[in-house]
Amino acid sequence: MAGKTGDWVKVSGYLFILGVIISVVAGVVGSATLPWAGSALVVLGTVVGLLAALGWGSVSKDESETFLLATIALLLAGAAKFSLKDFPSVGGYLGDIVGNLAALAAPAAVIVAIESIWRAGSVKIG
Repeated sequence: MAGKTGDWVKVSGYLFILGVIISVVAGVVGSATLPWAGSALVVLGTVVGLLAALGWGSVSKDESETFLLATIALLLAGAAKFSLKDFPSVGGYLGDIVGNLAALAAPAAVIVAIESIWRAGSVKIG
């Protein structure tokens, strides 16, 4: 069983890296060029979040608080997307990349947060 769980951790890590790559590429070339990128990021984030909640993902139960805090920071940066666009030359790209990363992290964060709330609120049986 441990080998299979380790395989899922690798899959989760690779899916997250794939999502980061898609975020950067779509941010640089533009979402009009890659109209499927947003949907792909949401699906990848959902799978990463589900794997984490099941204990098979690259985000362990001990790391869930750190992951959620980092996601809050990323989502706040994503909300500042329009402010980033004011930077000459690279601002538009940075804003799009951060927005794409937020689209990847948001569904994973929702699932990990629900799992954390469930774990914290569940009755502890001896």
